[in-house]
Amino acid sequence: MFSFGVTYDKNHDLAVESERIWARAMPGFVWFSTQPDERLRGRLIVLDHCVDPVYAQMTNRMIDVWSHVWTHWHGYSWYMRLWDDNWVDIERMLPAAMKMHLINDERGFRELAHHGRLGGSPFYPGHLFVGGGASSFLSGASVAAWIGSPQTLSGMADCVRFLGDVLGTDNYAEDVYLTECQLRAGVRLYSIVGLSAQGYGVTSDGAWGALTAHAVRCRHPFHEVPAEPRGPIITMHYMKKQHLLELEKVLQEPCPPDQ
Repeated sequence: MFSFGVTYDKNHDLAVESERIWARAMPGFVWFSTQPDERLRGRLIVLDHCVDPVYAQMTNRMIDVWSHVWTHWHGYSWYMRLWDDNWVDIERMLPAAMKMHLINDERGFRELAHHGRLGGSPFYPGHLFVGGGASSFLSGASVAAWIGSPQTLSGMADCVRFLGDVLGTDNYAEDVYLTECQLRAGVRLYSIVGLSAQGYGVTSDGAWGALTAHAVRCRHPFHEVPAEPRGPIITMHYMKKQHLLELEKVLQEPCPPDQ
């Protein structure tokens, strides 16, 4: 499996903490950014392109990232995409994936599959998409079919332009755009319990009100909505720097005997 994270120069402080806390434990992990940074030397790749690192250009940025990944790291059975504001439980991530028969080379090379945090498209009623903020796993066969050649890359660009005209949304909706183009390439979507936890600093009410660093550390079950199966948290997204640091501290503390 090839794992990579996406950041940009103004977010490097967060990427450095994520590298120190979880990413450095992932063999071969690579950061993609817009500017070099000595603190991430040896793990950071600066993409030389003209797409501005702004929210309104997220779709084009991610097309560039995926094209670079496939050009230089093609041939893997699975690809895991992460961000600088993610947190990954390294101890539980791979066992959980194996339990779900996800990290399986034969399946990765054969099946068009994208596993992640699924939601209903706000712009395309009746269509599911893989949430862009959360981590996700894309099979090698999917990447090859979706963006793995000049012909498919050209088709990808055409698909994005078509969706922009049809949906009338800005380029920031990269998760909706890219998922829909993957679906048109034959990729199937699957939901993974444990990838859907937003950082506990994001909301203060609703389903996430009780989600704390202690709850993550002591492996309390969680759910985003009542219908979602309960399970352990594997990754979180939209984490702020102070929450990553808090979680790092709590992870070193023992749980109560009954936890």
